Amino acid sequence: MTTLLDLTDEDYFLIEDAIAANARGRAFLRMRDQRSRVVATDDVKTILNNINPTANPTTQLIALQELSKLQSISIEDTLSGYFPVDAFVKEIVKIMGGKQGQATQDKDWQR
Repeated sequence: MTTLLDLTDEDYFLIEDAIAANARGRAFLRMRDQRSRVVATDDVKTILNNINPTANPTTQLIALQELSKLQSISIEDTLSGYFPVDAFVKEIVKIMGGKQGQATQDKDWQR
C-alpha cells in the first residue's frame, strides 16, 4: 500500500502557482474547482437531510460535525450559489429547540 504524502500550505501554493502559470494549467484549475462544487453540492444536500430533527441523534451529530468542517475550510466565494443558508438556519434552530421562523424574527442572535 502506498503512503500518501502530506503537503505543507507553502508546497500546495507553490504547486498551484506553477500550474496556473499557463492557460492550460488555469483551465485545469477551473475544471477542478467546478468538479469540486458538484461534489460539495451533493455533500451539502446530504448534510441538510441528516440534520433534520427527525433524524437519528447520532446521524445529526455527525452531520453537524461535517457542516462545521465544511464551513471551517470554506470561504464565502466557494459556498455562494449552492449553500442554502436559510434551510440550514431553520434546521439548526429546530435542533436547538427554537420555534420555526424565530431566527429571522429575533435580531438579537445577530449580535
